[in-house]
Amino acid sequence: MSFSRFLTRTRSSTKVLLGDDYVEVASMEPVVPEPPHLLSAYNDQRLRQGLSFADQTLRQTQRKVSPITGHCLNIYKTTLKAVLEQDYDGEEEKEKLLAQVQTYEHNIYTRRLLKGPRDTAQATLVGRLTELRQYEFAARYGEYQAILCKKLKMHAQTFRTKNFEQLQGWNRYWTEIQEDLKAEKHLYEKFSLGDKKVDEDDVATTLAVYAACKNGGFCFATMLGSIEMYANRNKLLHAPIQEIASCGRWGALRTLLRQDRLDVPTAVPPSMTEQIPILQNIIDSCIDEFFDRSGVPALADDRWRIREEAERNAAQEEQNSEIRRKNIERSRQNIVATAAKASSKLIDDYKMAQLAVQGMGINLDNPIVLDTPTGSIPPDLKSLKRPRNEADRLERAERFKRQKKAWDTIISLQSQCQRRYKQYQDDYNTANPAIDPATWLDLAPTQDASPPSSSGSRSSQSRSSQSRSSGDQ
Repeated sequence: MSFSRFLTRTRSSTKVLLGDDYVEVASMEPVVPEPPHLLSAYNDQRLRQGLSFADQTLRQTQRKVSPITGHCLNIYKTTLKAVLEQDYDGEEEKEKLLAQVQTYEHNIYTRRLLKGPRDTAQATLVGRLTELRQYEFAARYGEYQAILCKKLKMHAQTFRTKNFEQLQGWNRYWTEIQEDLKAEKHLYEKFSLGDKKVDEDDVATTLAVYAACKNGGFCFATMLGSIEMYANRNKLLHAPIQEIASCGRWGALRTLLRQDRLDVPTAVPPSMTEQIPILQNIIDSCIDEFFDRSGVPALADDRWRIREEAERNAAQEEQNSEIRRKNIERSRQNIVATAAKASSKLIDDYKMAQLAVQGMGINLDNPIVLDTPTGSIPPDLKSLKRPRNEADRLERAERFKRQKKAWDTIISLQSQCQRRYKQYQDDYNTANPAIDPATWLDLAPTQDASPPSSSGSRSSQSRSSQSRSSGDQ
Protein backbone atom coordinates (compact mmCIF):
# COMPACT_ATOMS: atom_id res chain seq x y z
CA MET A 1 0.00 0.00 0.00
CA SER A 2 1.30 3.44 -0.97
CA PHE A 3 0.61 6.30 1.44
CA SER A 4 1.24 8.92 -1.24
CA ARG A 5 -2.26 8.53 -2.69
CA PHE A 6 -3.77 9.42 0.69
CA LEU A 7 -1.67 12.58 0.91
CA THR A 8 -2.57 13.97 -2.51
CA ARG A 9 -6.35 13.65 -2.32
CA THR A 10 -8.59 16.58 -1.44
CA ARG A 11 -9.94 16.28 2.10
CA SER A 12 -12.75 17.86 4.06
CA SER A 13 -11.90 20.87 6.17
CA THR A 14 -10.71 20.29 9.69
CA LYS A 15 -13.54 22.44 11.08
CA VAL A 16 -16.16 20.23 9.42
CA LEU A 17 -14.60 17.00 10.69
CA LEU A 18 -14.16 18.27 14.26
CA GLY A 19 -17.58 19.92 14.52
CA ASP A 20 -18.16 21.19 18.05
CA ASP A 21 -14.63 20.11 19.10
CA TYR A 22 -13.03 22.69 16.80
CA VAL A 23 -11.00 25.33 18.69
CA GLU A 24 -11.18 28.77 17.10
CA VAL A 25 -8.17 30.23 18.94
CA ALA A 26 -5.25 27.84 18.89
CA SER A 27 -3.83 27.08 22.33
CA MET A 28 -0.15 27.54 23.05
CA GLU A 29 -0.12 24.18 24.84
CA PRO A 30 -2.64 21.86 23.15
CA VAL A 31 -3.23 18.54 24.83
CA VAL A 32 -0.76 15.99 23.48
CA PRO A 33 -2.58 12.75 22.56
CA GLU A 34 -1.20 9.81 24.50
CA PRO A 35 -0.71 6.86 22.11
CA PRO A 36 -2.78 3.80 23.07
CA HIS A 37 -1.27 0.33 23.21
CA LEU A 38 -3.86 -1.22 20.85
CA LEU A 39 -5.03 -0.01 17.45
CA SER A 40 -8.59 -0.92 18.40
CA ALA A 41 -8.58 2.00 20.86
CA TYR A 42 -8.68 4.47 17.96
CA ASN A 43 -12.37 5.36 17.74
CA ASP A 44 -13.76 8.51 16.11
CA GLN A 45 -13.50 10.56 19.29
CA ARG A 46 -9.87 9.56 19.80
CA LEU A 47 -9.02 10.37 16.17
CA ARG A 48 -10.65 13.82 16.50
CA GLN A 49 -8.51 14.48 19.59
CA GLY A 50 -5.35 13.88 17.56
CA LEU A 51 -6.68 15.98 14.68
CA SER A 52 -7.41 18.88 17.06
CA PHE A 53 -3.86 18.72 18.45
CA ALA A 54 -2.28 18.78 14.98
CA ASP A 55 -4.56 21.60 13.80
CA GLN A 56 -3.89 23.85 16.81
CA THR A 57 -0.15 23.24 16.64
CA LEU A 58 0.00 24.18 12.95
CA ARG A 59 -2.17 27.31 13.45
CA GLN A 60 -0.05 28.80 16.24
CA THR A 61 1.19 32.29 15.40
CA GLN A 62 3.23 33.19 18.47
CA ARG A 63 5.45 30.12 18.32
CA LYS A 64 5.59 28.58 14.88
CA VAL A 65 6.86 25.07 14.30
CA SER A 66 9.90 24.28 12.17
CA PRO A 67 9.44 23.28 8.49
CA ILE A 68 10.26 19.62 9.12
CA THR A 69 7.89 19.51 12.11
CA GLY A 70 5.16 21.14 10.04
CA HIS A 71 5.66 18.60 7.24
CA CYS A 72 5.37 15.67 9.67
CA LEU A 73 2.29 17.16 11.35
CA ASN A 74 0.61 17.61 7.96
CA ILE A 75 1.18 13.93 7.17
CA TYR A 76 -0.19 12.99 10.59
CA LYS A 77 -3.20 15.30 10.09
CA THR A 78 -3.97 13.98 6.58
CA THR A 79 -3.79 10.36 7.77
CA LEU A 80 -6.27 11.11 10.55
CA LYS A 81 -8.65 12.68 8.04
CA ALA A 82 -8.38 9.65 5.74
CA VAL A 83 -9.44 7.33 8.57
CA LEU A 84 -12.27 9.64 9.71
CA GLU A 85 -13.57 9.84 6.12
CA GLN A 86 -13.21 6.03 5.78
CA ASP A 87 -11.05 6.51 2.68
CA TYR A 88 -9.55 3.01 2.69
CA ASP A 89 -10.17 -0.40 1.12
CA GLY A 90 -10.83 -3.03 3.76
CA GLU A 91 -9.72 -3.50 7.35
CA GLU A 92 -6.11 -4.26 6.39
CA GLU A 93 -5.64 -0.81 4.84
CA LYS A 94 -7.33 0.79 7.84
CA GLU A 95 -4.94 -0.94 10.25
CA LYS A 96 -1.94 0.30 8.27
CA LEU A 97 -3.23 3.87 8.45
CA LEU A 98 -3.87 3.55 12.19
CA ALA A 99 -0.39 2.06 12.67
CA GLN A 100 1.09 5.16 11.00
CA VAL A 101 -0.98 7.39 13.29
CA GLN A 102 0.24 5.44 16.33
CA THR A 103 3.88 5.77 15.20
CA TYR A 104 3.58 9.55 14.84
CA GLU A 105 1.89 9.88 18.23
CA HIS A 106 4.62 7.83 19.94
CA ASN A 107 7.21 10.19 18.47
CA ILE A 108 5.24 13.32 19.40
CA TYR A 109 4.49 12.16 22.94
CA THR A 110 8.06 11.10 23.74
CA ARG A 111 9.64 14.25 22.31
CA ARG A 112 7.17 16.52 24.09
CA LEU A 113 7.87 14.79 27.41
CA LEU A 114 11.66 14.94 27.05
CA LYS A 115 11.84 18.26 25.20
CA GLY A 116 12.02 20.53 28.20
CA PRO A 117 10.53 20.35 31.69
CA ARG A 118 8.30 23.23 32.71
CA ASP A 119 9.06 22.95 36.42
CA THR A 120 11.33 21.20 38.91
CA ALA A 121 8.94 18.31 39.46
CA GLN A 122 8.79 17.52 35.75
CA ALA A 123 12.57 17.85 35.48
CA THR A 124 12.96 15.29 38.26
CA LEU A 125 10.46 13.00 36.55
CA VAL A 126 12.31 13.19 33.24
CA GLY A 127 15.61 12.44 34.94
CA ARG A 128 14.23 9.43 36.77
CA LEU A 129 12.57 8.08 33.62
CA THR A 130 15.85 8.41 31.74
CA GLU A 131 17.67 6.62 34.55
CA LEU A 132 15.06 3.86 34.47
CA ARG A 133 15.68 3.37 30.76
CA GLN A 134 19.40 3.14 31.46
CA TYR A 135 18.72 0.37 33.96
CA GLU A 136 16.59 -1.46 31.41
CA PHE A 137 19.23 -1.19 28.68
CA ALA A 138 21.95 -2.29 31.09
CA ALA A 139 19.96 -5.34 32.19
CA ARG A 140 19.06 -6.37 28.64
CA TYR A 141 22.20 -5.66 26.63
CA GLY A 142 24.98 -5.55 29.21
CA GLU A 143 26.08 -9.12 28.51
CA TYR A 144 26.74 -8.34 24.84
CA GLN A 145 29.04 -5.49 25.86
CA ALA A 146 30.70 -7.80 28.38
CA ILE A 147 31.64 -10.20 25.57
CA LEU A 148 33.59 -7.49 23.73
CA CYS A 149 35.33 -6.33 26.90
CA LYS A 150 36.34 -9.87 27.89
CA LYS A 151 37.66 -10.56 24.39
CA LEU A 152 39.80 -7.43 24.59
CA LYS A 153 41.24 -8.31 28.00
CA MET A 154 41.92 -11.93 27.01
CA HIS A 155 43.63 -10.85 23.78
CA ALA A 156 45.81 -8.36 25.63
CA GLN A 157 46.85 -10.98 28.20
CA THR A 158 47.44 -13.74 25.65
CA PHE A 159 49.58 -11.74 23.22
CA ARG A 160 51.04 -9.42 25.88
CA THR A 161 50.37 -6.29 23.91
CA LYS A 162 51.77 -2.94 24.96
CA ASN A 163 50.80 -1.92 28.51
CA PHE A 164 48.70 -5.09 28.83
CA GLU A 165 49.21 -4.92 32.60
CA GLN A 166 46.78 -1.99 32.67
CA LEU A 167 43.93 -4.32 31.66
CA GLN A 168 44.65 -7.37 33.81
CA GLY A 169 44.85 -8.26 37.45
CA TRP A 170 42.42 -9.32 40.12
CA ASN A 171 42.03 -5.72 41.32
CA ARG A 172 41.29 -4.13 37.94
CA TYR A 173 37.58 -3.91 37.31
CA TRP A 174 36.10 -2.34 34.21
CA THR A 175 34.66 0.50 36.26
CA GLU A 176 38.19 1.43 37.35
CA ILE A 177 39.56 1.01 33.83
CA GLN A 178 36.82 3.34 32.56
CA GLU A 179 37.70 5.92 35.21
CA ASP A 180 41.30 5.89 33.97
CA LEU A 181 40.17 6.17 30.35
CA LYS A 182 37.93 9.10 31.23
CA ALA A 183 40.76 10.87 33.07
CA GLU A 184 43.14 10.28 30.14
CA LYS A 185 40.71 11.36 27.39
CA HIS A 186 41.92 14.95 26.98
CA LEU A 187 45.55 13.95 27.51
CA TYR A 188 45.27 11.30 24.81
CA GLU A 189 43.89 13.86 22.37
CA LYS A 190 46.98 15.99 22.97
CA PHE A 191 49.23 12.92 22.80
CA SER A 192 47.77 11.86 19.45
CA LEU A 193 48.47 15.37 18.11
CA GLY A 194 52.14 15.05 19.06
CA ASP A 195 52.18 17.15 22.22
CA LYS A 196 55.61 16.59 23.79
CA LYS A 197 54.35 17.55 27.24
CA VAL A 198 52.28 14.35 27.42
CA ASP A 199 54.26 11.12 27.66
CA GLU A 200 53.10 7.51 27.41
CA ASP A 201 52.83 7.05 31.17
CA ASP A 202 50.12 9.73 31.28
CA VAL A 203 47.91 7.72 28.88
CA ALA A 204 49.01 4.18 29.72
CA THR A 205 45.51 2.69 29.97
CA THR A 206 44.33 4.26 26.71
CA LEU A 207 47.45 3.03 24.93
CA ALA A 208 46.83 -0.46 26.34
CA VAL A 209 43.34 -0.51 24.82
CA TYR A 210 44.64 0.89 21.54
CA ALA A 211 47.46 -1.68 21.28
CA ALA A 212 45.11 -4.60 22.04
CA CYS A 213 42.57 -3.34 19.47
CA LYS A 214 45.25 -2.91 16.82
CA ASN A 215 46.72 -6.35 17.45
CA GLY A 216 43.34 -8.10 17.58
CA GLY A 217 41.64 -6.24 14.74
CA PHE A 218 39.07 -4.52 16.98
CA CYS A 219 37.68 -1.05 16.26
CA PHE A 220 39.27 1.30 18.79
CA ALA A 221 36.38 3.80 18.87
CA THR A 222 33.76 1.04 19.18
CA MET A 223 35.73 -0.63 21.96
CA LEU A 224 35.99 2.61 23.94
CA GLY A 225 32.22 3.01 23.69
CA SER A 226 31.62 -0.59 24.75
CA ILE A 227 33.91 -0.23 27.76
CA GLU A 228 32.12 2.95 28.83
CA MET A 229 28.65 1.39 28.49
CA TYR A 230 29.68 -1.84 30.25
CA ALA A 231 31.37 0.05 33.09
CA ASN A 232 28.33 2.29 33.52
CA ARG A 233 26.15 -0.82 33.53
CA ASN A 234 28.18 -2.35 36.34
CA LYS A 235 28.16 0.95 38.20
CA LEU A 236 24.36 1.05 37.99
CA LEU A 237 23.74 -2.57 38.94
CA HIS A 238 26.53 -2.92 41.54
CA ALA A 239 26.35 0.16 43.76
CA PRO A 240 25.79 -0.93 47.38
CA ILE A 241 25.68 1.79 50.00
CA GLN A 242 28.62 0.19 51.83
CA GLU A 243 30.83 0.92 48.85
CA ILE A 244 29.78 4.58 48.80
CA ALA A 245 30.49 4.85 52.52
CA SER A 246 33.89 3.17 52.20
CA CYS A 247 34.87 5.83 49.64
CA GLY A 248 34.00 8.57 52.12
CA ARG A 249 31.32 10.01 49.82
CA TRP A 250 29.12 11.08 52.70
CA GLY A 251 27.28 13.81 50.81
CA ALA A 252 26.26 11.46 48.01
CA LEU A 253 25.25 8.78 50.52
CA ARG A 254 23.17 11.26 52.51
CA THR A 255 21.31 12.45 49.40
CA LEU A 256 20.77 8.91 48.11
CA LEU A 257 19.32 7.57 51.37
CA ARG A 258 17.02 10.55 51.82
CA GLN A 259 15.68 10.33 48.26
CA ASP A 260 15.11 6.58 48.55
CA ARG A 261 13.25 7.13 51.82
CA LEU A 262 10.97 9.69 50.16
CA ASP A 263 10.35 7.60 47.03
CA VAL A 264 9.24 4.41 48.79
CA PRO A 265 5.49 5.27 49.07
CA THR A 266 5.27 6.36 45.43
CA ALA A 267 7.49 3.66 43.93
CA VAL A 268 5.77 0.64 45.48
CA PRO A 269 2.67 -0.43 43.49
CA PRO A 270 -0.72 -0.50 45.27
CA SER A 271 -0.77 -4.30 45.26
CA MET A 272 2.35 -4.33 47.47
CA THR A 273 1.54 -1.59 49.99
CA GLU A 274 2.39 -3.92 52.86
CA GLN A 275 6.02 -3.73 51.73
CA ILE A 276 6.22 0.05 52.30
CA PRO A 277 6.90 -0.03 56.08
CA ILE A 278 9.39 -2.86 55.62
CA LEU A 279 11.41 -0.90 53.06
CA GLN A 280 11.17 2.25 55.16
CA ASN A 281 12.54 0.42 58.20
CA ILE A 282 15.43 -0.97 56.15
CA ILE A 283 16.35 2.48 54.81
CA ASP A 284 16.01 4.04 58.28
CA SER A 285 18.39 1.41 59.65
CA CYS A 286 20.91 2.24 56.92
CA ILE A 287 20.63 5.95 57.70
CA ASP A 288 21.16 5.39 61.42
CA GLU A 289 24.15 3.16 60.67
CA PHE A 290 26.09 6.03 59.13
CA PHE A 291 24.43 9.21 60.41
CA ASP A 292 23.18 10.67 63.68
CA ARG A 293 19.70 12.21 63.31
CA SER A 294 19.02 12.95 66.97
CA GLY A 295 17.51 16.37 67.59
CA VAL A 296 16.81 17.11 63.91
CA PRO A 297 13.87 16.31 61.58
CA ALA A 298 14.14 12.78 60.26
CA LEU A 299 14.38 13.80 56.59
CA ALA A 300 16.46 16.99 57.02
CA ASP A 301 19.49 15.36 55.43
CA ASP A 302 21.53 18.58 55.42
CA ARG A 303 21.61 18.39 59.22
CA TRP A 304 22.52 14.72 59.57
CA ARG A 305 25.82 14.26 61.37
CA ILE A 306 28.29 11.58 60.31
CA ARG A 307 28.88 9.04 63.04
CA GLU A 308 32.47 8.88 64.29
CA GLU A 309 32.39 5.10 64.17
CA ALA A 310 31.41 5.17 60.50
CA GLU A 311 34.32 7.49 59.71
CA ARG A 312 36.74 5.25 61.59
CA ASN A 313 35.51 2.19 59.71
CA ALA A 314 35.98 3.95 56.37
CA ALA A 315 39.51 5.00 57.32
CA GLN A 316 40.30 1.48 58.50
CA GLU A 317 39.08 0.06 55.21
CA GLU A 318 41.45 2.33 53.34
CA GLN A 319 44.39 1.29 55.52
CA ASN A 320 43.58 -2.39 55.07
CA SER A 321 43.13 -2.16 51.30
CA GLU A 322 46.85 -2.66 50.61
CA ILE A 323 47.06 -5.61 53.01
CA ARG A 324 43.99 -7.16 51.41
CA ARG A 325 45.49 -6.73 47.96
CA LYS A 326 48.70 -8.47 49.03
CA ASN A 327 46.71 -11.33 50.57
CA ILE A 328 44.81 -11.74 47.31
CA GLU A 329 48.06 -11.80 45.36
CA ARG A 330 49.56 -14.36 47.75
CA SER A 331 46.47 -16.54 47.39
CA ARG A 332 46.72 -16.19 43.64
CA GLN A 333 50.33 -17.39 43.63
CA ASN A 334 49.40 -20.39 45.78
CA ILE A 335 46.63 -21.29 43.35
CA VAL A 336 49.02 -21.03 40.42
CA ALA A 337 51.59 -23.26 42.15
CA THR A 338 48.99 -25.86 43.12
CA ALA A 339 47.55 -25.88 39.61
CA ALA A 340 51.02 -26.32 38.10
CA LYS A 341 51.74 -29.27 40.38
CA ALA A 342 48.41 -30.93 39.59
CA SER A 343 48.91 -30.36 35.87
CA SER A 344 52.37 -31.93 35.98
CA LYS A 345 50.94 -35.05 37.65
CA LEU A 346 48.20 -35.19 35.03
CA ILE A 347 50.74 -35.04 32.22
CA ASP A 348 52.92 -37.72 33.84
CA ASP A 349 49.95 -40.06 34.28
CA TYR A 350 49.00 -39.67 30.65
CA LYS A 351 52.54 -40.28 29.43
CA MET A 352 52.88 -43.45 31.53
CA ALA A 353 49.55 -44.80 30.29
CA GLN A 354 50.42 -44.08 26.67
CA LEU A 355 53.87 -45.59 27.09
CA ALA A 356 52.36 -48.80 28.43
CA VAL A 357 49.84 -48.95 25.59
CA GLN A 358 52.41 -48.31 22.87
CA GLY A 359 54.96 -50.69 24.39
CA MET A 360 52.55 -53.65 24.39
CA GLY A 361 51.15 -52.86 20.94
CA ILE A 362 47.53 -52.76 22.10
CA ASN A 363 44.92 -51.57 19.64
CA LEU A 364 42.82 -49.19 21.74
CA ASP A 365 40.03 -49.25 19.18
CA ASN A 366 39.67 -52.99 19.82
CA PRO A 367 40.87 -53.51 23.41
CA ILE A 368 41.72 -56.92 24.70
CA VAL A 369 39.23 -58.91 26.71
CA LEU A 370 40.44 -59.22 30.26
CA ASP A 371 38.94 -62.70 30.66
CA THR A 372 41.18 -64.15 27.92
CA PRO A 373 42.34 -67.74 28.66
CA THR A 374 45.34 -67.66 30.97
CA GLY A 375 47.58 -69.88 28.83
CA SER A 376 46.41 -73.41 29.76
CA ILE A 377 47.43 -76.23 27.41
CA PRO A 378 44.87 -76.37 24.59
CA PRO A 379 42.47 -79.33 24.83
CA ASP A 380 43.41 -80.62 21.38
CA LEU A 381 46.90 -81.46 22.64
CA LYS A 382 45.39 -84.45 24.42
CA SER A 383 44.53 -85.94 21.07
CA LEU A 384 48.16 -85.93 19.90
CA LYS A 385 49.86 -89.26 19.48
CA ARG A 386 52.09 -90.31 22.31
CA PRO A 387 55.79 -89.66 21.63
CA ARG A 388 57.86 -92.60 20.50
CA ASN A 389 60.23 -92.32 23.43
CA GLU A 390 60.40 -90.78 26.89
CA ALA A 391 62.97 -88.13 25.88
CA ASP A 392 60.67 -86.69 23.21
CA ARG A 393 57.76 -86.67 25.64
CA LEU A 394 59.75 -84.78 28.31
CA GLU A 395 61.11 -82.29 25.77
CA ARG A 396 57.63 -81.61 24.42
CA ALA A 397 56.24 -81.15 27.96
CA GLU A 398 59.03 -78.69 28.90
CA ARG A 399 58.42 -76.70 25.73
CA PHE A 400 54.71 -76.41 26.53
CA LYS A 401 55.54 -75.29 30.08
CA ARG A 402 57.79 -72.50 28.79
CA GLN A 403 55.14 -71.43 26.27
CA LYS A 404 52.50 -71.40 29.00
CA LYS A 405 54.70 -69.27 31.28
CA ALA A 406 55.43 -66.80 28.47
CA TRP A 407 51.76 -66.66 27.52
CA ASP A 408 50.71 -66.00 31.13
CA THR A 409 53.28 -63.20 31.38
CA ILE A 410 52.08 -61.54 28.17
CA ILE A 411 48.44 -61.76 29.20
CA SER A 412 49.24 -60.35 32.64
CA LEU A 413 51.12 -57.39 31.17
CA GLN A 414 48.39 -56.73 28.64
CA SER A 415 45.70 -56.87 31.32
CA GLN A 416 47.69 -54.55 33.57
CA CYS A 417 48.24 -52.10 30.71
CA GLN A 418 44.57 -52.13 29.76
CA ARG A 419 43.47 -51.61 33.36
CA ARG A 420 45.87 -48.70 33.70
CA TYR A 421 44.55 -47.03 30.57
CA LYS A 422 40.94 -47.57 31.67
CA GLN A 423 41.79 -46.19 35.11
CA TYR A 424 43.26 -43.06 33.48
CA GLN A 425 40.07 -42.60 31.51
CA ASP A 426 37.95 -43.08 34.65
CA ASP A 427 40.08 -40.69 36.72
CA TYR A 428 40.22 -37.86 34.19
CA ASN A 429 37.17 -38.62 32.03
CA THR A 430 39.24 -38.26 28.88
CA ALA A 431 41.81 -40.05 26.77
CA ASN A 432 43.28 -36.87 25.32
CA PRO A 433 46.73 -35.70 26.32
CA ALA A 434 46.91 -33.15 29.13
CA ILE A 435 47.69 -29.53 28.33
CA ASP A 436 51.14 -28.34 29.20
CA PRO A 437 50.70 -25.82 32.05
CA ALA A 438 53.29 -23.57 30.43
CA THR A 439 50.73 -22.64 27.78
CA TRP A 440 48.34 -21.07 30.29
CA LEU A 441 50.46 -20.30 33.35
CA ASP A 442 52.18 -17.62 31.30
CA LEU A 443 48.82 -15.87 31.10
CA ALA A 444 48.82 -15.37 34.88
CA PRO A 445 52.07 -13.53 35.76
CA THR A 446 52.92 -13.44 39.40
CA GLN A 447 54.10 -9.82 39.57
CA ASP A 448 51.89 -7.36 41.45
CA ALA A 449 49.42 -5.35 39.41
CA SER A 450 49.61 -1.60 39.77
CA PRO A 451 47.13 -0.39 42.41
CA PRO A 452 44.60 2.28 41.51
CA SER A 453 45.86 5.81 41.84
CA SER A 454 43.24 7.25 44.19
CA SER A 455 42.77 6.07 47.75
CA GLY A 456 39.03 6.10 47.25
CA SER A 457 39.33 3.66 44.36
CA ARG A 458 41.40 1.28 46.45
CA SER A 459 38.88 1.32 49.23
CA SER A 460 36.02 0.98 46.78
CA GLN A 461 37.74 -1.93 45.10
CA SER A 462 38.22 -3.85 48.32
CA ARG A 463 34.62 -3.42 49.41
CA SER A 464 33.10 -4.32 46.04
CA SER A 465 35.31 -7.26 45.03
CA GLN A 466 32.67 -9.80 46.01
CA SER A 467 29.61 -7.97 44.70
CA ARG A 468 31.06 -7.45 41.22
CA SER A 469 33.18 -10.54 40.70
CA SER A 470 30.40 -12.39 38.83
CA GLY A 471 30.11 -10.01 35.88
CA ASP A 472 32.90 -7.44 36.03
CA GLN A 473 36.10 -9.38 35.59
